[in-house]
Amino acid sequence: MQSGFAKDGRSFAWLIHPIDIETFFRDYFEQKPLHVTGRSLDYYAEIFRPEDMEDILWRNVHSPSIAVASKMSRAISAPISYVGTSEPWWPGEMYKDRHALIINGIQKHIAGAGRFLRGIEKFFKTSGHLNLYANPANCQGFPPHFDSHDTLILHIEGIKRWMFYGQHATNPVHTQLDSKLVPPSGDPEMELELAPGDFLYIPRGHVHAASTSDSPSKHLTLGLFPSSWRDLMDMALATSAEYLDDSLRASIPLDASRETIATTLKEHFLALAQRCNDDVFVEQARTRLLLNTIDQMQALPDHHLERFDDAGTLNEDSIIRKRDSTLCAAFMHQGEAFIRFPTFTATAMVKGPAFIFDTLKFVEETEDPFRISEMAGSMNSRSKLILARRLMTEGLLALPR
Repeated sequence: MQSGFAKDGRSFAWLIHPIDIETFFRDYFEQKPLHVTGRSLDYYAEIFRPEDMEDILWRNVHSPSIAVASKMSRAISAPISYVGTSEPWWPGEMYKDRHALIINGIQKHIAGAGRFLRGIEKFFKTSGHLNLYANPANCQGFPPHFDSHDTLILHIEGIKRWMFYGQHATNPVHTQLDSKLVPPSGDPEMELELAPGDFLYIPRGHVHAASTSDSPSKHLTLGLFPSSWRDLMDMALATSAEYLDDSLRASIPLDASRETIATTLKEHFLALAQRCNDDVFVEQARTRLLLNTIDQMQALPDHHLERFDDAGTLNEDSIIRKRDSTLCAAFMHQGEAFIRFPTFTATAMVKGPAFIFDTLKFVEETEDPFRISEMAGSMNSRSKLILARRLMTEGLLALPR
């Protein structure tokens, strides 16, 4: 199956192939682990190759993104020097002592990994992180534990054995429990081995551990943080408090009785439930959730320096595109239209009068290149050209390459 990498990164459909997306969500997502095997050894070559690791270590030996995993603790650490040895290259010394090395944020080191991660983030409309784990032979990284995020494993090199001890918590959040270390009470409920090209999905809350035997291994771990109903309720409550109900911003009386607190809470929840009948309110809450995700992202490499020159060459017949794997959001706020998107260093936002909203929404929803004069909305061709130049200068749009 082709990855579609050149267009929009490694799609989720490619990642779980030959399992189809409908089957994944019906039978596995937030329910039980999924192991996909039998694929080519170099299935992930455009994302990461084993030889990439040493190059990253060479360039980032003192970076806090490099850490170690201990089989005795869930914690990780990244020492600048290794006490008790003359070895100046501490990752090598730690690896020699049977500690797993971790390089956090592989997407910041390899452009292909960045495009892959962004494709997954766009599919789930949430943020994620992509880390490399390199285990020496006869090594266990972390002890049995569960995570508060969904885990996607892309196995790169060697063989690694995974043990599963059942579901400890249902879709836990990171603030829910004091400890995610779970000493196993018996034998694993399931064991499997991952080989190069394999994929493994582990739902959050499922206790697991992994180890190598007589050969080293490397794999990528994608931590995914899907938006929950609790997250959406938080956004709905924040929208109510900021724009619709100033009583939510009032201080709780110091002498409020339990009965008063309970009654007031019920009133506020009933009012919130009533507002959910308003489509505009629901869309505002959903958009806030998406904006939170966008604010955690960074633009990918994609001819960014050229945008300042390219914008001046545009005309109404120019064909332009949204930058590779860019997640953006168009929305209305207090009578004005906005579109927000990530850049290299921060989140950018372009705003204008309400009548440009349909055009901004077209930009958000369109994935293929388009002609400026054919952008949706009531704006005339000249106004569309002005907007396109602005969006290109700010970093959202680009010329086809």
